[in-house]
Parts: sequence; C-alpha cells; structure tokens
Amino acid sequence: FKNIFLKYLLSGGFISLFISLLVGFSHAGYHGLINTNYEYEYREFWLNKIEAKELDDTHKMLQKSQLLSKIKASSWVMITWGSALYYFLETFIVSVGASLLVSLLFLLKIKPQKETKLVTDGG
Repeated sequence: FKNIFLKYLLSGGFISLFISLLVGFSHAGYHGLINTNYEYEYREFWLNKIEAKELDDTHKMLQKSQLLSKIKASSWVMITWGSALYYFLETFIVSVGASLLVSLLFLLKIKPQKETKLVTDGG
C-alpha cells in the first residue's frame, strides 16, 4: 500500500523535475538569446506608464524611485541564469506539491480491501 504511494510520488517527482528543467532552460534561452534587452524594456515600460499619469512631479518622482528600488531588489531575476533558477524553482515547488496531492488522493481512493471468507455449506 505504501509502495503504491511512493510509486505515484516518485513518478510525479521525476515528471516535475523534467518539466521544471525544461521551463528553466526555456527562460534562460529566452532571456539570453531572444530578448536580451528585457530588463531595459521592462524598466522603460513602467517609467513611461508613470510619466503618462496625471500626477504632480513629487508623486511621479516618488513612484519612480519606488519602482527603481523594486527593480534593483529583484534584478537577479532579470539575469539569464537568475531567471532560469527562479522559474525552475517556482515550477518545481508547485509541481511537486501537485504530485504529492494527487498521490494522496490516489492513496485515499485505493483503500485496501478486507479479506472475505467464502462460506460453503459443506458440499
């Protein structure tokens, strides 16, 4: 009974690992080869959004400084291998959690059957 649970969990774990590696390397390829200016474009997009708002200069400067500090704090995700690691871990944690949940659901659904004795009338 435990073996079935472990079998499901290990199968889900290996699938999770494979998918997570695929997602991580895909993001590394995207940031490293296809969209190499992602950090710059992301920053410019949001700075332009703030500039387009109808706010006074003080509020605009405050929002810009908050945005730039958030971008600086998460700048490791903008690097090729930083984004690969982030998306690998994100996908792996969620998919292993889903594998654990599905394994537990299968475990609850497949309950061991009680043995029943056949009663014969002696003939």
